[in-house]
Amino acid sequence: MDIDRRSLIVNLYDINAFKFGSFQLKSGELSKYYLDIRVIVSYPKILKQVCTLVSTIILKDDADSKNQVRLCGVPYTALPIATVVSIDTNLPMLIRRKEQKTYGTKKLIDGEYSCGDDVVVIEDVITSGASILETVTDLEKSNLNVSNVIVLVDRQQGGMQRLSERGLKIKSLFNITEIVTILKEAGKISDEVYQSVLDYVISNQIQPVKECEKPLRIKLEFKERAGLLETSKIAQKIFNVSLEKKSNLCVAVDVDTADKLLDIAEKVAPHICILKTHIDAINGVTDATINTLQHLAKKYNFLIMEDRKMADIGNTVKLQYKKLVQWADLVTVHSVSGGMMLKGIHEVIKENAGLLDSRGVFIVAELSCNGNLISEQYIKGKLIPGLI
Repeated sequence: MDIDRRSLIVNLYDINAFKFGSFQLKSGELSKYYLDIRVIVSYPKILKQVCTLVSTIILKDDADSKNQVRLCGVPYTALPIATVVSIDTNLPMLIRRKEQKTYGTKKLIDGEYSCGDDVVVIEDVITSGASILETVTDLEKSNLNVSNVIVLVDRQQGGMQRLSERGLKIKSLFNITEIVTILKEAGKISDEVYQSVLDYVISNQIQPVKECEKPLRIKLEFKERAGLLETSKIAQKIFNVSLEKKSNLCVAVDVDTADKLLDIAEKVAPHICILKTHIDAINGVTDATINTLQHLAKKYNFLIMEDRKMADIGNTVKLQYKKLVQWADLVTVHSVSGGMMLKGIHEVIKENAGLLDSRGVFIVAELSCNGNLISEQYIKGKLIPGLI
């Protein structure tokens, strides 16, 4: 259905979605106008028209996507909009929670999805883009790709440009200049109000924030990301191996005999970046077994990770790690013991000078088993989110 944009803007004004005067925003600043888009949920016809415009953009821009396209409204105002668009387009929807559940599935993103799916993020208003960026970050942490961002109204204070510079494709249905121009022509606002809004926009541009000027690290090529890790040679190596082999596979070999371990390792070696082992749970492991693993790792260019999940006092971990450091490129640990445990591991690595740049630690923040005692507070307070 064809939507008359001018009539829609006037109708939005008539239901008080656009207010003019003096308003204190969430940021604390005083604004010459206020956008109360959430009121459209009480006006189904207008809600439908707005969502039709959004649907048209999505179906045009994402028609050629090779991945499954999903929708996600920024909580909370955009949720009903995303819901109607989902029904209009027959595209599945995801819900991003503002806070992760502490019970049940403990999910932050609700809905069915697969790694690599494209997601269109929908928002009602953009000023700085901070709320959109929070949603994008959480979706990307769930291995989803944000293909497009659509906002209903751009306040024209720098948010669109800032997110675009971060590598996000973003479009708006309307901007505030278009809105006040149409409302002035329709006799809904005075010349004085019109000019006060334009002056406000010009004098209230959002100042760039250092963090927002950087491209999202997850969107960088592996080669670029490796270049950001100059202080961690082992982290660089992981990215470089992945880049060279065009693979990000880490294979967990959970078997009970050394023969099975070597058989699987030899079969998957050409295709993987990391081989994850539980050596202490495997029968028949000898020095020859370890030597063969190391030979395969060197021949096929992959790393060995011993999933030991160490979690003892510093000195004990130090003694445990002295054998592992000789052959395991990476080892997993729990952060529950604190920094002294990591210090102990680091001391062992330094004692083996030739291994200083080729050993690292992965910290385990979560467990998949039912009934585990890891809490949300523990996850948020983990010592180091990645490699050292």
